[in-house]
Amino acid sequence: MLKIKLLTGILFGFFGILFSQTNSFVGSWKGKLDLGTAKLAIQFHFEENDGKWTGKMDSPDQGAFGIRCTSVELMNDELKASIASSGIVFAGKLVSSDSISGTFTQFGKQFSLNLNRISGDKIATLNRPQEPKEPFDYIIKEVKIKNKKDKVELAGTLTLPTGKGPFPAVILISGSGPQDRDEQLMGHKPFLVIADYLTKNGIAVLRYDDRGVGKSTGNFSAATTADFATDAEAVFEFLRTQKGIDRNQVGLIGHSEGGMIAPIVTSRNKSVSFAILMAGPGIPIHELMEIQIRKVAESEGETEETIEESVKTSRKIYAILRDFEDEKKARESVEMILIQAIEKLPESEQAAQRMQLKPTIDMYFSPWFRYFIAFDPTEYLKQTSCRILAVNGEKDVQVTATENLFSIQKTLETAGNKQVKIISYPNLNHLFQPATTGAVSEYSEIQTTISAEVLSDLKNFILLKN
Repeated sequence: MLKIKLLTGILFGFFGILFSQTNSFVGSWKGKLDLGTAKLAIQFHFEENDGKWTGKMDSPDQGAFGIRCTSVELMNDELKASIASSGIVFAGKLVSSDSISGTFTQFGKQFSLNLNRISGDKIATLNRPQEPKEPFDYIIKEVKIKNKKDKVELAGTLTLPTGKGPFPAVILISGSGPQDRDEQLMGHKPFLVIADYLTKNGIAVLRYDDRGVGKSTGNFSAATTADFATDAEAVFEFLRTQKGIDRNQVGLIGHSEGGMIAPIVTSRNKSVSFAILMAGPGIPIHELMEIQIRKVAESEGETEETIEESVKTSRKIYAILRDFEDEKKARESVEMILIQAIEKLPESEQAAQRMQLKPTIDMYFSPWFRYFIAFDPTEYLKQTSCRILAVNGEKDVQVTATENLFSIQKTLETAGNKQVKIISYPNLNHLFQPATTGAVSEYSEIQTTISAEVLSDLKNFILLKN
């Protein structure tokens, strides 16, 4: 999905005051980070060996576990744990043998975080009622697919309905960031739920780990959306050759960035029978990102002044990234823009933001982001002639429904594609969950992984029932 780095984007024992201070902080702890619009479960695990402290952090609601602390320090009666890559600092003091009073800071934003001791059998678990459980009433095959062009081997799972084939089939293409075959995020496994539902309804499904993720080979961090499109093409061609598959009824489902990848594939492979774009972009990405920054910030309660400044800064940076010829000069320009933005922040926030300056600039100039920010999905949509279903939730703050669905429909129909169906769901978010606000921080709090209505619409479109 088109993930953004928010406070909630990449998050990560105490035996008693009567024991020595060194041992008092050893153990596992849990608490709730109050973000205003939602509460996010956080767990820390601290160990001490020969005076050296180590720690890990979990964000169970986001499906993130075992994130290593860059440093863990004990100063007087306070413990300080840092995760540099995410700008996270937790500082806390013991208030009893089983509780800590502390603060959680990320990129200069500070929140209260109080922790209570937990034992190994009480680690947070999530209620995900849609997640399928064994035994499964369909065939499951582990597969490996070679992308000969890039010399990558992709590992995946093919689920086949029982009974007589051949069956229509679909591949699932994940959103941005390193995703496994279940597109696991925020404690949810959307692709596992989709695959289970569709397979039970007579549709074969192939889902796969991104290159460099899980059991797939390759270097994820060096790849762009264009590279991921070659992976999807290799998976598509592989699926068409499998026993029990109707090779003339094989399509794509792409979620978020996967909804960018799918039109790249359909624009140059006329064997694709259909494509479903789930929260797929329909407008140039630099325009989409400005809207995303605004909508996400509004959903998280930021002030209008802060939002306008963020949009203004981002617009300048995106223009440089799309047009530069001299990378050294471009980096200097982006650095100057970011420094000017940091200097407008409260003094208490500036130090943390300066620490993130180089990682932020490196991210902007990564191969993936440079390709991403210059991408215009209409260039590929207008070359697509297969059946298209485009769906969005109206509470989606990452890929907004109105602008993107309108552009997708207009671009396809202008290009002469009359096989277009558009569905906008009033109360669903970017993950197609029933949502209150649509805020990113809300995703993990919602038990539903994906709306039953959406699942039904996917099935009906693939089976030509609507």
